[in-house]
Amino acid sequence: TRVLPMTRDAYERGDEPALGRTYAFALWCFDQRSKELWNSVAVAFFEHLPDTVGQNHLDDALARLPDRVVRDIWPLWERMLPTSVLARVRAELKTQRRPAPA
Repeated sequence: TRVLPMTRDAYERGDEPALGRTYAFALWCFDQRSKELWNSVAVAFFEHLPDTVGQNHLDDALARLPDRVVRDIWPLWERMLPTSVLARVRAELKTQRRPAPA
């Protein structure tokens, strides 16, 4: 569960190599067959990513997520994110010309 704070700190420092590592690790976990790995990263990282990185880094955070991850995580975002944050996620996906699940 330390990956999300590490990601937030990397954004604050402008540490691109650290960002690359944290996202690569999170995506690797998400792609594993083990429910313990993909579920853990879904609820401890991806679920809270939009409201943790903040408005200043939301565009970058979403650009690093494949469409399939956004689609799979969307139900968690709908349940857990404040309406205002979810609206910003939708708007940013539209800006990036990417699909936003209905």
